[in-house]
Amino acid sequence: MPKLLRRHVLAGAAAWALPARATPAGMLSVGLVNYPPNIHAFDNTGSSQMAVKLSLFRGLLAYDRQGQLVPELAESWTPDGATAHLFRIRDGAKFHPGQPVLAEDVKYTIEQILKPGSTAYLKPEYGIVDRVEVLDARSLRIVLHQPSAPFPHLLASYHAPVLSAKLDDVAAPVGAGPFRFVAQERGVAIEVERFAGFYKPGRPRVQRLRFIAYGDENLRAAALEAGDVDIIEGVPWQNMAGMERNPRLKLDATDGPFMYLIFNTKAGPFTDPRLRQAVGFAIRRDEVVKSAMYGRGAPLEALPYPPGTAFADSVGGFWRYDPARSRRLLAEAGFPNGFRTKLLATSSPTLHQATAEVVQQHLAE
Repeated sequence: MPKLLRRHVLAGAAAWALPARATPAGMLSVGLVNYPPNIHAFDNTGSSQMAVKLSLFRGLLAYDRQGQLVPELAESWTPDGATAHLFRIRDGAKFHPGQPVLAEDVKYTIEQILKPGSTAYLKPEYGIVDRVEVLDARSLRIVLHQPSAPFPHLLASYHAPVLSAKLDDVAAPVGAGPFRFVAQERGVAIEVERFAGFYKPGRPRVQRLRFIAYGDENLRAAALEAGDVDIIEGVPWQNMAGMERNPRLKLDATDGPFMYLIFNTKAGPFTDPRLRQAVGFAIRRDEVVKSAMYGRGAPLEALPYPPGTAFADSVGGFWRYDPARSRRLLAEAGFPNGFRTKLLATSSPTLHQATAEVVQQHLAE
């Protein structure tokens, strides 16, 4: 495998930006927020790992530009009653070594997620699966224990792509995505190249991608400004306005569900759902947007659904700032005078730390 040249590195998180000069052919350099700890298909180690995985892997389903579920490795998808889904694998879908994607590979993938000892990020969610029936080489039925509206979205997740039953033990990651793994320099960069056998004609149009890790968001933004990289993920909020004014750059940002608290529900005070709700009603989400996100974005009052979507509208902005209700829930749970607890946040990118500091202030009140 070719060695990667050592490069200085940067970082970020939230939107993407690229120079107007970026071309659709040849090498594209991508500045990442950090160096992915691994490229394991079933792990979730953040947005940088996600970016690399999206180049290498594909699932049965995916999302179109409007955020709607569409077939991906599957050429067709049909609900079969209330608790089953029928799939037909796309003819021509191949793994990087050239083997076709078959129904047995989907069965193998789901079994690997669910097997004892699995640390797959989505293992709890995949527990809804009762069994996978292989009907023929390219057809299968996934049977659930009970009806589940969210289940199809699991099949579009980049944390559960389809793996090969025959090739999953090789050292390099093998998927059915538009690029194949070439090399990595640990802590610095990962390189992938165009997979000629990708099932979408003419795609990808870029021959090679070099993912370069930038641990400092200011350096990442500076590298883009200087032309050292062609595109960065996670544009720092404080740099967005300047990039919008720069005729050499294009900023691409889309509102979506981002930033949330995760509670320990197995031990400690938050085993009581009333205390989790008390936190939800104690946070002024508009101040998070103003302070941590430089006013970009909108309060998320129906996690995990963005404003304007059908699910969000049906919830009706439930999670609004309501300190009286929060204090009442605290008292009902046996903590009328409050309690001390720890909030853990990363400092890279700084958005996470800034959000945690705002939330800390609100909860202290």
